[in-house]
Amino acid sequence: MQDSCNGDAWTRGITKEEIEELKTNNGHLNFEINQKEGITALKMKIKQLEVKCETKGKEKKTAEGSTQ
Repeated sequence: MQDSCNGDAWTRGITKEEIEELKTNNGHLNFEINQKEGITALKMKIKQLEVKCETKGKEKKTAEGSTQ
């Protein structure tokens, strides 16, 4: 059930464009130097997806509960 909510983000992995975006956002051209901040940004992105998924799931459950 969780896969259908944000499966795309989990299954496709990180793209080169996203790595470039992390480099730019961190203000460093060398990803190795700033890897720790990059990982933090990824964790935050994943957390946002999880929260969105949980919210979607709760809304679904509420809707299902009210129709029955």
